[in-house]
Amino acid sequence: MRNRCIFTLAVFMMLAILGDNFVLAADVSVEATLSRHTFAVDEGARLAIVVSGMGRNAGIELPEIENIKLHPRGQSSQITLVNWEKTSSVTYNYIVQALQPGKYTLPPITVRVEGGTLSTKSIPFEVTGVGVQHTSIQNGAKTVNDIAFITMSETGDHFPGEIVPITLKAYFNQNYRIDLNTLPTLSADGVVMPQLDNDPEQKQEIVDGVLFHVLTWQTSLAGIKTGSHLIKFSLDASLLIAPKRQSTSPFGGGMFDNFFGNVQRKAIVVKSPGIVFNVLPLPEKGRPESFTGAIGRFSLSVRGLPLKVEVGEPITLTMVVAGEGNFNRVEAPVFPKTRLWKTYSPTSDFSRNSERATGQKTFEQAIVVKQSGVVAIPSVSFSYFDPSVKKYVTLQSDPIPLEVQGLEAGGEEGRGIALSNSRAPGGHSAATASPLPFKMLSRQVQSSINLAPIRLEIGTLHGSLVPLFQQAWFVFISAVCLLCIAVLLWLHWRRQKGDGCGGRSLVKKKQGQLEKDLREVERAKNQANGTLFLQCCRTAIQNYVGASRLETAAAISLTDLKNQLADLSPLVVIFARAEEAAYGGATLSSEEMASYFLELKTELEKLK
Repeated sequence: MRNRCIFTLAVFMMLAILGDNFVLAADVSVEATLSRHTFAVDEGARLAIVVSGMGRNAGIELPEIENIKLHPRGQSSQITLVNWEKTSSVTYNYIVQALQPGKYTLPPITVRVEGGTLSTKSIPFEVTGVGVQHTSIQNGAKTVNDIAFITMSETGDHFPGEIVPITLKAYFNQNYRIDLNTLPTLSADGVVMPQLDNDPEQKQEIVDGVLFHVLTWQTSLAGIKTGSHLIKFSLDASLLIAPKRQSTSPFGGGMFDNFFGNVQRKAIVVKSPGIVFNVLPLPEKGRPESFTGAIGRFSLSVRGLPLKVEVGEPITLTMVVAGEGNFNRVEAPVFPKTRLWKTYSPTSDFSRNSERATGQKTFEQAIVVKQSGVVAIPSVSFSYFDPSVKKYVTLQSDPIPLEVQGLEAGGEEGRGIALSNSRAPGGHSAATASPLPFKMLSRQVQSSINLAPIRLEIGTLHGSLVPLFQQAWFVFISAVCLLCIAVLLWLHWRRQKGDGCGGRSLVKKKQGQLEKDLREVERAKNQANGTLFLQCCRTAIQNYVGASRLETAAAISLTDLKNQLADLSPLVVIFARAEEAAYGGATLSSEEMASYFLELKTELEKLK
């Protein structure tokens, strides 16, 4: 029975393998990719030939290219099983090394597979001279523009103070590592721009077949003097470049250079092309006297409260100017000058909408009617310049009906209100009446006169005066406050005492963890397992340093260790050796492990 099961299983496995071979032979594809299409003659590029749908080795026929050498660098296989469907691929890696600068084309590569041959597509690439790329980045703007550049939306002719909305974009090539040091700044004489937001819109765009990361700001410009002004935008950035190894290896930088942050920072300045911003003078013809420099498109709404008042009672006049434009030049609408009204300086409040350069400015002005017979609040006017039609516009509000009760207000001098300040229609003086006593006036009129009346009535009498500190409620509140202070002091003392105990517990815990880690290191040493030994050394260093710095042990890197210790410290050397072993493998002799163990134990004891 057992032999029959083994035979059946073997038959099924053979059928599965044969079935996979048939499917793979029918769906074989070949693709070649180059890691970089532009590189220096002392560098190299990686060529990857991926054969998909085939589980065994294929025959690669490499072409011969003048001044180009292809160095094989091994192969890797990948098998994927999804929903019982098996797919496999084999990747053949090569290093492309150039002997001379120039433009080259990698011809189609022939791959022999079961049932025939396949070919890849040709790949063009360019080889530059030694250090040409870095020199261009420092001395020429053309190469920098291939890495990053700034654009601005088109502008036309404008007027002084006009708010011109623009879209500012900064493009960064995705093939380069760039750190942004500053926001874009405007370089111009006679043109200003508000501070840019620190959180621009971010997206990706393809320009001439190259993928760019784009930062977009919605901002505005405003000309402050007439004339043609050349404007440019620029920002400071750092280009991160891996340093070149001093060797003839076509790999360029080492495997661990980028991993440990061993990169060079080259300062670059990203600029936009120059754009002429024209600022035209405002026309003198038709300029209203009430024009204060507002440019844009606005609307005016006015309301007053209350609308039923007595003579001398103040009215709040609310005037709202809304629209789009330079609100910093929008002033309060002009209230007409007349002897019937007394006005006070207005206050203003501005609220901006989510859209650019739009919002509303609210003005509140106190006005006081000085005599009866006034039936309406007069209309107010506001003037601005509309750049779309290039004309001045004056907005006029409608009169607001008003009901005024009481007699004519003669002024604020004295204790009464005179009735002889008006004249009859024929030009003769009206009958003069004696001033009204202050107490006969309404409270609204009394408050508007701003006089402190003489008090003839006696106020509230007290039999005795008890000092504040002798009153019961004050004594009770003081006792509660003292009790709260005592409780807080006691809690603070308990916390400090707890912190001291916690500190001793932390030291004891750290010492226990160190002894445990050293036992693990010694066990790996006794087993003569070099990989496990280095891994345990790395863990011991991370646990001890992380506990000392109150950080997560796994987050301690070689860079953090170098910042805390000297570069030549034995702990740094052991940690770096362990990092290399984690990625490239390592073999240590018994003598090396014994030496490393002694150094590790000694150095960790010194850090106590």
